[in-house]
Amino acid sequence: MFDFVKKLLACALTLICLLCWSEVSYPITANAANVQEKNQNTAVFQAGEGGQWMLNLWFQLDQQNNGAHFEQWKGNNGLHLGQRIGSANDQLALTYFIFQIADILDADENTIIDKLRNGSTPAEIAKSYNVDESTLLKKLTDLIHDEIDDAAVNGTITATQVTVIESKIAECLKQVVAGKLNGSIKSDVLDAPDDLEATAESNSEIVLEWNYVNGATSYYIFRSKSKSGTYAKINTVSATSYTDNNLTGNTSYYYKVQAYSSKGTGTYSSVAYATTFGNSVSNTDTPAKLTATAGSGGKIILDWNAASDATSYYVYRSTSYSGIYVKIDTVLTTGYIDNDLTNNTIYYYKVKIHNSTGTHGFSSAVSAMAGALVPPGGLEATAVSRSEIALEWNYVSGATSYYIYRTTSNSGAYTKIGTVTATNYTDKGLTNNATCYYKVQAHNSTYTSKSSSVAYAAVNNNTFNDLAAPGNLSAAAENDSEISLKWNSVSGATSYYIYRSTSSSGIYVKIDAVKTTSYKDKYLSDNSTYYYRVKARSNSAVGKYSSIVKAATEDGDLAVPDGLTAAVSGSSIILDWNPVVGATSYYVYRATSYSGTYSKIVAATATSHIDSGLPANTTYYYKVKAYGSSDTSEYSSIVNAATKANTLTAPINFSASAISSSIISLYWDSVKDATLYYVYRSVSYSGTYTLTGTTSVVNYVDSGLTANVTYYYVVKAYNGSYTSDSSLIVNATTTSSSSGDLDEPDDLTATAKSSSKISLDWDSVSNATSYYVYRSTSKSGSYSKIDTVTASSFTDTGLSDDETYYYKVKAHNSSDTSDYSSIAHATTGDDSDDSDDSDSDLDAPDDLTATAESSSEISLDWDSVSDATSYYVYRSTSSSGSYSKIDTVTSSSYTDTGLSEDTTYYYKVKAHNSSDTSEYSSIDSATTDDDSDSDLDSPDDLTATAKSSSKISLDWDSVSGATSYYVYRATSKAGTYSKIDTVTSSSYSDTGLSDDTTYYYKVKAHNSSDTSEYSSVAHATTD
Repeated sequence: MFDFVKKLLACALTLICLLCWSEVSYPITANAANVQEKNQNTAVFQAGEGGQWMLNLWFQLDQQNNGAHFEQWKGNNGLHLGQRIGSANDQLALTYFIFQIADILDADENTIIDKLRNGSTPAEIAKSYNVDESTLLKKLTDLIHDEIDDAAVNGTITATQVTVIESKIAECLKQVVAGKLNGSIKSDVLDAPDDLEATAESNSEIVLEWNYVNGATSYYIFRSKSKSGTYAKINTVSATSYTDNNLTGNTSYYYKVQAYSSKGTGTYSSVAYATTFGNSVSNTDTPAKLTATAGSGGKIILDWNAASDATSYYVYRSTSYSGIYVKIDTVLTTGYIDNDLTNNTIYYYKVKIHNSTGTHGFSSAVSAMAGALVPPGGLEATAVSRSEIALEWNYVSGATSYYIYRTTSNSGAYTKIGTVTATNYTDKGLTNNATCYYKVQAHNSTYTSKSSSVAYAAVNNNTFNDLAAPGNLSAAAENDSEISLKWNSVSGATSYYIYRSTSSSGIYVKIDAVKTTSYKDKYLSDNSTYYYRVKARSNSAVGKYSSIVKAATEDGDLAVPDGLTAAVSGSSIILDWNPVVGATSYYVYRATSYSGTYSKIVAATATSHIDSGLPANTTYYYKVKAYGSSDTSEYSSIVNAATKANTLTAPINFSASAISSSIISLYWDSVKDATLYYVYRSVSYSGTYTLTGTTSVVNYVDSGLTANVTYYYVVKAYNGSYTSDSSLIVNATTTSSSSGDLDEPDDLTATAKSSSKISLDWDSVSNATSYYVYRSTSKSGSYSKIDTVTASSFTDTGLSDDETYYYKVKAHNSSDTSDYSSIAHATTGDDSDDSDDSDSDLDAPDDLTATAESSSEISLDWDSVSDATSYYVYRSTSSSGSYSKIDTVTSSSYTDTGLSEDTTYYYKVKAHNSSDTSEYSSIDSATTDDDSDSDLDSPDDLTATAKSSSKISLDWDSVSGATSYYVYRATSKAGTYSKIDTVTSSSYSDTGLSDDTTYYYKVKAHNSSDTSEYSSVAHATTD
């Protein structure tokens, strides 16, 4: 659970109680004396739901019994007003506190939680968003004081109470902002998805894949343009793959995934990234000639051509051509048998290549119907005498016999002339010079296939000579599932028929026809003997059979897992089995009936697995395969177990009340045996309800909502094993917003450019998508909106000469509009002395250069401009994109910090003084370093030695691969370090220093493609 340092818990809860309670409109008739009674659990409140917050507030402030458990109690109006104060409430309170920090930093709550989990303080987190500790503290303080003032005005608290509360807040906030979590955050219900992979498919698509998470019903996909940047949720899917499209070419995208179920949301996966192709780059090769063939016993056999450099193949299946393809297995060979499928069902398949460089594109899709018989392939007809035509075709898996049909014209009616169990037939007694057409159907006790393609031949008076039998036929086992055949070529032969049997004197079925003198028979059973013979064939003749040879496949290296057991524990089923020698992992398969479709749910490295989050009172069936580096065992025997019945009832008396423009409070009755409650929210009655939070108490405050919007809620109870049905749906509408969440634009300046033109500049506002520009001819007059712009600058044209104009600006996005900026004004020039931007007295800054200093910093330098008193610095993420003013400086250099790693930024600069602003400088760009990919070591053994009252010498160890070094200096160890020089040697003398002053230094190694991390800090004091 969340847990700050113990002495801070009371303060944190106090702050959140204020946030959640101050705008409650329910009357509270109890006075301060009631609340401060020693025996708090006997106090009686004639109050609405808001009374519990007041009780908890004063209990924490005045009793200071931190962590105690306050008994539940009821007011005399029968409402449930009490709640436990302790670990469960701490988690609830701190959750809201995190929401407030996230809102101030314009950050995702989960990102803030991750940073807290990793040991960062709120102050450190704020710094990473370019917000210093004092600013964060001020904004939190302002937020709390606003709530206190509102509560006092509304009469919710007295002036005395205000004094007591405010006396405790300042120090509490300081400690909270600077403090760390004392302990760990509660684990999430679901595991993080494993093995997330991102693969660029084109210049606009990236495909994501990850492993199934046990108990998950869907997955949240998050994307960012930098590894450490803000990740935005882009979709929710039920499959373990997702295609992100409409992306920009030659751009890196970073992803992470969360699993979700009715129990809650799991932790993030590790980050995966891929770079879309440039427009000139073609797609990666995909597996070629994928085929799917129905086999006996509900099998479908897949085969494809080997791909160069492939180390493995990913097999995907769907039940419709355009449906979701789920990865069902990873194999090392170019074939796969999909077992235990549902008969009479068509399955669709795709395959991907995988190697050390990633996972490459999908093959084309193929399909087959499980249980059905495919039409016989390779039918050929050959006249072997003046009255006989010999037919041959390929063996059909699952067929027990074949129907032969004949007609004497291509469009005539076919007559069934025979039924055979072999894959050949000789049609005898034909009339000389007759042309006969044939087709064949496969058959078994359940199915009859469609007809094969048509083959034909003509009997005539030609002399028929048989081809010789292939000589030196040999068979050798390659492994536990393949046998290789070789034979001598036959003069005049154009192809060869291969026949197989499981006994020397049994029926030999034609399994294939090839043009080479070798063949590899695949997908055989291990430790089994197979018999073969071969025929040669030409356009006019079929040869004699070769001699019979045999070979036995090897015994499989991996034994079948035995000892599989299934035991029930609530909503989980625990599986155990015996280890298999040579196995590196085990595939666990699950179905809801003994003969149903088994889906792989996990690849386990241990010999046990807990299948959790299952529905109540349901029977599941399991089997397991062992998997090694080059082999897969057969399935284990099947076991089953049934989850227990769910006894939890749905929560009742569920209610929702709007507290403010962004907060709704929820309440419900406790459910027997429930240990947790899941709260779900939707923006429409019949819409999708998304988990918004969990709590162990019977109330929840939903914050961060949009003003004047109706939200719908359901709640479910949970007891560690099962989740109840949903409560009835309730709703509430947030109040209208009294003030915007967007900051007003800062540093608005107006500069006359000519007798008819004034240019405006202001600082960009976080989250603003556009700006409203207002103008007036007097400072206190009526301001009219004259334009809406997306950049943080605007040029007002067509003005009257020698006229003063006043301006103010608002920031805007799809859900909010800020307050007005401060007012700026300028006077247009006289018509007789008209000038344009291009005639500005100030020159544009020359020689702007941008240099990446680290993964988060870029330094800018430019030539100073005569008469300029300051410079406006503008930044964009594309050369031709929208440039926002990010700062105003008085020097001709600037360091831009807090940037995303491995990202290109574009800059331009304007010179400025009290009466003029120059044109833009030329544009320059730099790309921040990628910390994760830095190959250069940081310099070691940095030493600083004072040589005089104005000189300090530095020395460090040279770094392999470095061509230069960046030297940085500061006047305090934790201060701002400025780059003072670039040198090619591993030493440096810093001169012109002040006497009796301590200077701090650190150094980076650099080459044409990389920059190292900083060295350790060294310091020295001048004499």
